Amino acid sequence: MHKVYPKMLQASIENEKKGIEYDYNHNDGLVLAEMTSEIKSTLGYNIRYLAEIDAYNLKGAGTIMAKYFDRFESEGVRAYILPQIIEDKVEESFDIARRGYISFKNSSYYISGIGEPAPAYICARYDSSFKRLKPKKNKNQLMELITSPRDAFYLTFTVGMLASWRVENIEPLLLQYFHSDKISAEELGINDYDEYYPPVSDIRDSLRYIAIDGLRYYPSEANYALIKSLLKSDNKNVVAACKKSLRYMEKKLNI
Repeated sequence: MHKVYPKMLQASIENEKKGIEYDYNHNDGLVLAEMTSEIKSTLGYNIRYLAEIDAYNLKGAGTIMAKYFDRFESEGVRAYILPQIIEDKVEESFDIARRGYISFKNSSYYISGIGEPAPAYICARYDSSFKRLKPKKNKNQLMELITSPRDAFYLTFTVGMLASWRVENIEPLLLQYFHSDKISAEELGINDYDEYYPPVSDIRDSLRYIAIDGLRYYPSEANYALIKSLLKSDNKNVVAACKKSLRYMEKKLNI
């Protein structure tokens, strides 16, 4: 009897078979088969595809996936199995996520080539994982991950979380990202060409939003004035973000 899937999942599985979605090489296919076989024999989940892992909460499977995490060559496959590891609260979850992000950073996936889509599906899963873990005891290790502009752009939630903890040395970084127009394309690891996605202008805009949000946790007259200076911006979203942070700071500064 054939397994019946929801239409969207069935389409994703068919695309996975064709190498259109969830692309991975032959060796990773073998590791995936070994891993899903162990999941089935241990927990009874009859799964074979990465699309299924991405679609379902396979309670208890995270412990098994953690054993296979480093055996996958594809940064994409690692990112897709990470949420289940986090969901199951595997003991070494933070170390796995941190190790995985560093591997991603040192891979060809980190910066997409000209005309290629951004690796949002990878960095978003790491970012949300760090946010879910809330590993305050590992704040210094997290801090090391966001000291470059591109990493701060990729790990937006993580930067905000660290700022909310008032981690030492993050305020100067936020001030640097506030003045994101001074950040060069070379600092982002690319040339200033529109063919790259996301383009330099988008990354700079995002970094400024990150800074506006994070600086509210460092209320001072100087930071208040800095954010207030953007209220004259023609960008309504920038103005809205500034007003939100200013309201927060006003309570702390008794303004």
